[in-house]
Amino acid sequence: MKMKTHILKPTLRAFFGTFILALITFFTFRVIIATVNSPNAIELKIFDWWLWTTLLAVGLALGTTFGVRKHQLSIANTKDSNKLYNWIVQYMSINGSQIEIRKECETNLRSVNRFNQLFDNWFETESISVKLGDDKIVIKGPNRKIDKLERGIRSHYGLETKNVLELSH
Repeated sequence: MKMKTHILKPTLRAFFGTFILALITFFTFRVIIATVNSPNAIELKIFDWWLWTTLLAVGLALGTTFGVRKHQLSIANTKDSNKLYNWIVQYMSINGSQIEIRKECETNLRSVNRFNQLFDNWFETESISVKLGDDKIVIKGPNRKIDKLERGIRSHYGLETKNVLELSH
């Protein structure tokens, strides 16, 4: 059995979603602070700090976007792909995911945690996809879930192989 982990490209949806959310939050807090501290409530003077707030939101969005990139685990050269595929789906179902769509060769799972479901709805970062191909199984999902699955496969099947981590272009 050969396993490879790829880090997938960040998504624009995650970047823009995080950027807009951070920008709205920072501007709202700034307006509240300026209103409370200003002797004249109508005069907010918001034009002297918008650049720093925008740069802070861009930095936060970049950090979050690169931090929540999905990972892909490819498993090839298996003796019984169908058995391993079913084991993976069952393992993910037991460990905090529920089956959303199940087809013959593809299963999509989503988190049962409401907080993670919120981020999956906004940024598409928490969903898990398991696909069965010709002598190959491909799992895409968040890093923590893929890492836990990989450790589970290694301990269940007693593998002592090296992990290959590649960046996808």
